[in-house]
Amino acid sequence: MIHHAASIGALIEARVLGIRVPHDLSITGFDDAAMAEQTDPPLTTMRVDNAEIGRQAADYLLNCLSGKIPARPAPLETLLIPRASTGPAPSR
Repeated sequence: MIHHAASIGALIEARVLGIRVPHDLSITGFDDAAMAEQTDPPLTTMRVDNAEIGRQAADYLLNCLSGKIPARPAPLETLLIPRASTGPAPSR
């Protein structure tokens, strides 16, 4: 799974190389940017709460800077957004 900009680049490069997505290769992105729905094929992606990631990172950093031992961040919820860039593995 890669960030949406890199995954969109992978979709483009696959087309250039004649690799059929998702028939020959599945590509999944991360971040569910608006453009993920607009690619050809539409990009399967993971949706995350970027604001919460930022809040947790800031809390962690502030605790470190104040000499405290930071608490382990709470797990973040994610949501898989399946679209047409993923499919079953090719049969051998």
